[in-house]
Amino acid sequence: MTDKPDILIVDDQPDNLRLLSNILSQQGYKVRKALNGALAIAAVEAALPDVILLDITMPDMSGYEVCQHLKASVSTQSIPIIFLSALDDATDKVKAFQVGGADYITKPFQTEEVVARLALQITLQQQRLRLQDEINHHQQTVEILRQSRAMLSSVLNSSIDGVAAFQAVRDDQGDIIDFQWVVANPVAASWVGKSRDALIGQSALDELPNVNTHELFDWFVEVVETGRSLDREFCHHRQGHPAWFQLVATKLGDGFSLTFRDITPIKTMVAQLESTNHELELRNQQLQERIDVCDIILSERLEAESALRQVEERYRSIFEHSIEGIYQLAPNRHYLGVNPAFAQILGYDSPEDFMESVISPEQLYVQPKRQAELSAYMQRYDSVPDFESQVYRRDRSVIWVSENIWAVRDTEGVLRYYEGMITNVTDRKEAERELRVQRLRSERLLLNILPQRIAERLKRSPRTIADSFTDVTVLFADLVNFTQLASRISPQELVDLLNQIFSTFDSLVEKYGLEKVKTVGDEYMAVSGMPSPRPDHAGAIAELALDMQEAIRQFKTPDGDPFQLRIGMNTGPVVAGVIGTKKFSYDLWGDTVNVASRMESRGEPGRIQVTPKTYEFIKHQYVFESRGEIFIKGIGQMPTYWLIGRRSPDMLEQLLEK
Repeated sequence: MTDKPDILIVDDQPDNLRLLSNILSQQGYKVRKALNGALAIAAVEAALPDVILLDITMPDMSGYEVCQHLKASVSTQSIPIIFLSALDDATDKVKAFQVGGADYITKPFQTEEVVARLALQITLQQQRLRLQDEINHHQQTVEILRQSRAMLSSVLNSSIDGVAAFQAVRDDQGDIIDFQWVVANPVAASWVGKSRDALIGQSALDELPNVNTHELFDWFVEVVETGRSLDREFCHHRQGHPAWFQLVATKLGDGFSLTFRDITPIKTMVAQLESTNHELELRNQQLQERIDVCDIILSERLEAESALRQVEERYRSIFEHSIEGIYQLAPNRHYLGVNPAFAQILGYDSPEDFMESVISPEQLYVQPKRQAELSAYMQRYDSVPDFESQVYRRDRSVIWVSENIWAVRDTEGVLRYYEGMITNVTDRKEAERELRVQRLRSERLLLNILPQRIAERLKRSPRTIADSFTDVTVLFADLVNFTQLASRISPQELVDLLNQIFSTFDSLVEKYGLEKVKTVGDEYMAVSGMPSPRPDHAGAIAELALDMQEAIRQFKTPDGDPFQLRIGMNTGPVVAGVIGTKKFSYDLWGDTVNVASRMESRGEPGRIQVTPKTYEFIKHQYVFESRGEIFIKGIGQMPTYWLIGRRSPDMLEQLLEK
C-alpha cells in the first residue's frame, strides 16, 4: 500500500458521492468515484484501490453483482468491500457478507462510523498483506534450506575423502571427557569398519583404529577449545601393509569435523623422489649456474631493435653484393659448365675440377628430393628466384645457397638449357638464426620483468604506459626477523634462501593467475585484478595468502628455526604503470597500496590482516576473526580482521540452518 490509501466510492446518487468524497478527502484519503457498477469495475481494473465503498441498490448491476464479479478474480478478490445501503433487513446484510463483503453500513450513515470502519478495514488489509509477505518469505526460505541441505548432503556422500562430525561430552564441571560420533559419510565409516548408523553416539576414541588415544584426545580438545583447525598424519596397518592417513580437525559448534584423507600414494611417491633427490639437486644447481650467467638486464627496447635492424641490414648488404656463381644445366639435368666463383663456393679448385667430380645437381643437395622440387617449379613457371637449399661442398661440409634459375629457349620456344646463379647465403642464414635467438632472449627478459599484456603494449608502442583500475586487491608479505638473520649468514646463503622462498611464492602467484609486482629486500608484493580485471580478485589473493602461510612452514633458518610471515591485504582502486628508460619497472600507486602495506607492517607474525573492504568481498567464503580497531597512519582508527582460513562444507551447512 501507498502512504495515502486509495478509496473507490460506488453510488448512483451524485449527492452521496460528493458527501462521502468530501468527508474522506478531509481525512487524508485519495478518493475515486463511480456512478454505476460497470464504471466501478473499469476503475478497479485501471488501478487497484485499497478499499471499496459500494452501494447495493443501483440500476443495471447491483452492488451484490459487482462484489461477486470482483471476488471471482484472483487479482481483485483480496480488496475489502464495505456495503452502503438503506436496506436494514438482516437478510440483506447476510447476503452482503455471503458474496464477500467485509463490512455493512446502513444509510443514513454517521460520518464517524464511516471513518472508523474504513480505518479498521485499511488496518486489517495492511496486516493481511504483511502476513502474506511473511508467509511467502518463510516458504521461500524453507525451500532454499531444503535444497541447500540436499546439495550439501550429496557433496558429503560423494566425497572421496572420509568426513565425520563429533560432539563433545562434558562432565558436571563442564570439562570434556569424551567425544561422540554425530555423522559420518560412507568413506569415513568404511575406514573405521562399521556402518554409519552403528557409529552414531559411539566414542570417537574407541572407534578410531591404531592410534594413540591419549594423544588424539588432547588434540581434539585443543581444536574445540582454541577454535584452530589442526591436522595430523597417522599410520596404521591395513591388510598387513602400512597405510598413512591425514586427519584434519576443524571446530564445529561444541565439537569438531574430521576429514580422513588417504595419503599413502603421496608417501610412497615422496619415498621414491627422495631416492633421486641428490641427482635432482645437482641438476638444479647446474640450471641455477646457467641462470646466474644472465647478469645483464634488458636494455632500452627501441635501441635494441634498432641495433638488430642495423645488423640485419649490414649482413644483407654484404650478401647481396657478394660474387655469385654461374652455371648452365642441360634439359636432362647434367651440368654443361660452371664459372670459377661457382666452383669456389662449393670448395673445388676450378670449374674443371668440379665438372670431373659432379655430373648432376642430385649429387649436391642434402635433401634428396630438393632437385625434383626445383624441376617441378621450372616446368610450371620457367624461372625460379631465390630458391634456397642446403648443399654439400667437396669436403662434405654443408652450406646454404640461394639459386636464381631460368630456362633459355630458342626463337621457337624450344628449351635449350637452364642457366642459373648461386650465392653462398650460409652467413646470412646463421645471422638470421642468431637474430631469432637474440629476439627470443629479449622477449623472455622482457616477460621476466613485466606482465605479458604490458610487455606486448610496450613492444607495440614506446609511449608511457599508465592505467587505472577500480577494483583490485593488493598483498604485502614480509619475512619476520629476516634482517637479523641477514647479519648472521653469508651473502651467498642469504640470496639462495631468499631465492628459494620467493620462487615458491612465484609458483603460487602463477597457480592463481595473479601478478607479482616486485620484491624489496625481504618484502613480497602481489596484486589480483590487473592488468586483466577479474570479479574474484579478493578471493584469489586470499587463496594466495593462505598458501603462502602454508608454504613458509617448509623453510628453516640455518639454525633450524621456522620462518614466519606477516601478510596484509587491502581492496580498492590503484594506478599502475611502467617507469624507467634503461631498466623497466612495473609498479602500483594509491591509497589502496599504502593501506595494504600498513596492514602488513601493523600485523602480527604468522597472521593475515585485512581491511573492511577486503573483508566485505570474501566474508562468506572464508573464516575471519575481528581484531578490533587499530591506528593506521594517514587514516586514523580502522577496524581490521584476521583471515583464519577457508570455510568447510559442514560450516556452510550450519550457517544455512541458522
